[in-house]
Amino acid sequence: IHEAFEKNKPFTLRLKNMQGLYGVTDDDMKDDTKKLIEMQTAIDNGVAHPTLTHVKNKLSAALGVKKERIIISEVFSGSDCFKYTVDSLTFQEKQRMIQGDPTRRLAQQFQQFKELKIHPLLFRPAFDVANFDKKGDKSFVSLSSKYQIGPANMKKEYTQPTGWTRYGLKVLNKYGNDDTWLHPFNDAGNWWRAFHGTKRAQVYNVDPADAMANIHNNGFLPAQRAAYGPGVYCSPKPPTAEGYAAEVTMDIQDNNNGNIQTQRKKFKFMLQVAVKPGANTLTPRSDDNVWSVQNKDDIRAYGILIKEVP
Repeated sequence: IHEAFEKNKPFTLRLKNMQGLYGVTDDDMKDDTKKLIEMQTAIDNGVAHPTLTHVKNKLSAALGVKKERIIISEVFSGSDCFKYTVDSLTFQEKQRMIQGDPTRRLAQQFQQFKELKIHPLLFRPAFDVANFDKKGDKSFVSLSSKYQIGPANMKKEYTQPTGWTRYGLKVLNKYGNDDTWLHPFNDAGNWWRAFHGTKRAQVYNVDPADAMANIHNNGFLPAQRAAYGPGVYCSPKPPTAEGYAAEVTMDIQDNNNGNIQTQRKKFKFMLQVAVKPGANTLTPRSDDNVWSVQNKDDIRAYGILIKEVP
């Protein structure tokens, strides 16, 4: 973990638009393409740009670091996004930023602040934006479909996790050149789909959210309790897995035209996983609700599911 945060990893600041930034005209507000190209050209040529300087000053104030250490490497649309790094950012500095509530501080500096690239729950020392892949993001809030996944002779039912939002983990090309275990969806090479909660990690004094990061980086560990046989436990049924999903309460900052409001919200989170199809993949005691995967290399996490709860 320390090594990951001693390297310059990118953050992404997303604004609703560029209103309030120095040098932004009414014409820029109507069509930001020209302004974005202008700023990216300045970045590519290593020359100063007044709007970028203004953004760096605001980031400096929000993050509590000198503006000279902030390096904006890219600007792009999707609202208006600024990708930046902080030069030689230490683990201790990043901890201080996170504990200082970066969402609130950025909202104070940027009138049109929309979001960090990742859910506030995941903006923590164990995670880095480099862990995530937006191509894997998906909202299941109104989806409830079921699919048969796997090879023709051993398909299993995949039930979409209705009500959850998935943040994709960077896994394509992680296990070699063949990504059909995950993508494209419904390929004959797809692995079965299931879910894994990390709530029990706290029994071993491990934060359940940090446990998800450790699983992504280092793989799964076999369950300490093995009622269904030794292995890594998961469930193909979202409601069953939700029983093992951890819950966290957070103060979320919303910026409504410069009026910053704090709301206390509760979220549940769990991993979405893929399980390698095979006659001997699951223990004999596994059933339709609980799977015990005998070989830890036969289960891969590919997304983090988050759901707001009452």
